[in-house]
Amino acid sequence: MQPKIHIEDFATAVLGLELYPEQRNMLVQFWEDQYNYGVFALGRRSGKTLMAQISAAYAGTVMDPIYRQFLRKNETFRIVAVANSEDQSRIAIAGIQQLIMDSPFKHMIERKREMSMTLENGVEFIGIPTSARAARGAACPLLIMDELAFAVGGNEVNAGGEAIYNALAPSMAQFGRYGKLFALSSPGIKAGIFYKLYEQSTSIRGDGEREFPNMLGFRKATWEVNPRISHEFLAAEKKRDPVMFSVEYGANFISNAMGLLDSRVIDDAVDYSERLGKPNDIYFGQYYLSIDPAKGNRDDYVACICHYQDKHLCVDLWHEFKATKRVVKRTTAGDEEVTQVDIKEVQHWIKAMHSRWGFACVVLDQYNSMETIQALQDYMDIREFIWSMATKTKAYSKLRELFNAGLMRLPANEKGISQLKNLTVVHRPNGQWVVTGGDKAAVDDYCAALAANVLMMEAPEQDVEWIEGLVA
Repeated sequence: MQPKIHIEDFATAVLGLELYPEQRNMLVQFWEDQYNYGVFALGRRSGKTLMAQISAAYAGTVMDPIYRQFLRKNETFRIVAVANSEDQSRIAIAGIQQLIMDSPFKHMIERKREMSMTLENGVEFIGIPTSARAARGAACPLLIMDELAFAVGGNEVNAGGEAIYNALAPSMAQFGRYGKLFALSSPGIKAGIFYKLYEQSTSIRGDGEREFPNMLGFRKATWEVNPRISHEFLAAEKKRDPVMFSVEYGANFISNAMGLLDSRVIDDAVDYSERLGKPNDIYFGQYYLSIDPAKGNRDDYVACICHYQDKHLCVDLWHEFKATKRVVKRTTAGDEEVTQVDIKEVQHWIKAMHSRWGFACVVLDQYNSMETIQALQDYMDIREFIWSMATKTKAYSKLRELFNAGLMRLPANEKGISQLKNLTVVHRPNGQWVVTGGDKAAVDDYCAALAANVLMMEAPEQDVEWIEGLVA
């Protein structure tokens, strides 16, 4: 049995939409060649969500007579859209609702709610956040999984991408060759269920045939799908952050771990003249100091002074405090004598440097900082800074942007430069990423001191709490 209208004509003639050529080609292949699995790894602004919404409207209306053949008497079915949050699920359902409301099928709407819609033929459209329990067991000829590459967790948790797939994919099995899974996402790391499905969907045997004949996979960059996207916009995004541009717009899967910065852009930023390291009266009062206290024997106690000159962020000085104070440390194995940085010496150094540089603000990592803040708060604007996943992501993202744009100036500090070159990004399946000191350097204290300054200098007139609001 064939549908009365093809997906291309449904989108254009019935819904009144103008599809990009690549959108049309992908939808036609997925629906008319009767694949069970469609895996769409597409760059941002490719219109992949619209493609899924068109498919949902098509499945709930035009395909209804075909799906009825696979149902028991009086049994109904659901079109399920799974997203990574309630907000995204709400957006997905709202898009489907709007398409049908603007179409000749508007009269079929029987009930419309925030996260669902039911038609007079009994078909229900439902949006759910990532959960392996939600909608389990319901007859579902079309399952849409949005941004599956970033479904949080693993295969052992309720919200894990693989757990969701394993729980919901069987619900389309009763519809035979008409049951469909529409998996769409911007590419993420080379791991997880979305990458696995993409690899399967594009796998070719030695004889040139598909390894999995019922699977269809696409990987297309934004500009391959969306001809209207601005070349200027793409060029600016690429310049801002080439690595994330390759992933988000170039639709390339990324390795789990990679360097934060190309060593060449770091070398290009080093200023071997003597302009850095000495206060300049022109910028007196415009310098910022951040301090990353030592947290253990492997850590360094580091200070970093920066200022902006034109659009360049200049690292004027990295200073490492030496351990000079002998103290007794009590451990489970017994007492031992260790050498630590003398906090009083740090405070004297800050006051002396403030008189020469005129710091606009001094910021300290929360570790072991309260004594110093209390001692110096009458002399200068000094604050405690709390690192979090959100602030670290923003700090290192901005730092990478500045380096890639050629807007950094570094002193010829061998240790600081080495730590920058060893910074490693570890990408997580949920799309978040963390920065570590890499496998060649156990610490990244010089980098952390610089990153804290980058955040403070973004909006120096505001309190530290503004950062959390920006990245929440």
